[in-house]
Amino acid sequence: MEKVAYSSRGQWQADLEKSYRDFQRLNGRIIKQYGLTNEPLTIPAFEIDGYAKNHLPTLIAELEADFQHDVTLSREPLEVYADDDSEIIQYIEQSVSRCLERLPEVIKTNRTLHDKNIY
Repeated sequence: MEKVAYSSRGQWQADLEKSYRDFQRLNGRIIKQYGLTNEPLTIPAFEIDGYAKNHLPTLIAELEADFQHDVTLSREPLEVYADDDSEIIQYIEQSVSRCLERLPEVIKTNRTLHDKNIY
């Protein structure tokens, strides 16, 4: 993925909208690629750092909406990313790989993946 310099706020907004449309198109593709299923989500009994419990119902509703597989939408060409899904799949697989590399240290030290001291 390439960083882009913007000449105007209007161009930035237009590109942001293209990126979000790609996000919507990619959801179905990723669901299909990885065989994902939508399991019911509930508000946990414990606190999650960075999220107030009163925000979780909205977050869960947004996640469920994003998880819809619209076949027609997923067949539309991408506007920002490579249309063969290669950039997104590479990004996902690289992210998973990096998390798995750090996981033993996280478990050993009882830290979180967000703790910059383990990098």
